[in-house]
Amino acid sequence: MLEWSDIDRDANVLQVRRKVTADEIAFVPKDKTDRFVPVSQAVWDALGALGDGKGGGYVVRLPRTVSRTDCFERTYLRRLKTLAPRTGIDADKLTLHNFRRFFVSHCAEVGIPMATVMEWVGHDEMGMVMHYYRMRDEFAQKAMQRFAVDLRDGVSVSQHVSSLEWAAPKQKPAEVRTKLP
Repeated sequence: MLEWSDIDRDANVLQVRRKVTADEIAFVPKDKTDRFVPVSQAVWDALGALGDGKGGGYVVRLPRTVSRTDCFERTYLRRLKTLAPRTGIDADKLTLHNFRRFFVSHCAEVGIPMATVMEWVGHDEMGMVMHYYRMRDEFAQKAMQRFAVDLRDGVSVSQHVSSLEWAAPKQKPAEVRTKLP
């Protein structure tokens, strides 16, 4: 449960930590580890829209309840799912795990090392982080385009292959056939 006291604007981080919340509820992160997560400008902008934090307490106000998890699941995810028509995302896809999948996948696509992502999401096993990774078709296409360039001399693979000398001197590359077992 994110509280204003978990936000350090000077250090540009959010802290995920074991704590007793402002309303005296013991909170332990799911992975039971404390960590700092750097904050982007978009997150600072969103936090600013929620308030200035001078009053302390939760960043997103929650009603008093015995189980914060239950409250979040029933209240905020239900509200989030009402955004499905405006976002074009199926309500069934608006889940916490899918947000985590998006985050991990997007980090991979922009080149953030998976060890860094592993720290941010609070997992100590790479296999668990990779469980969330999903390659988008658009990224796969771009990756293949980068692969198709010979990095040594900038010649495309098709140009490189057509310039090879073939073992059978009278055969052209298009005439070479591979026998299947």
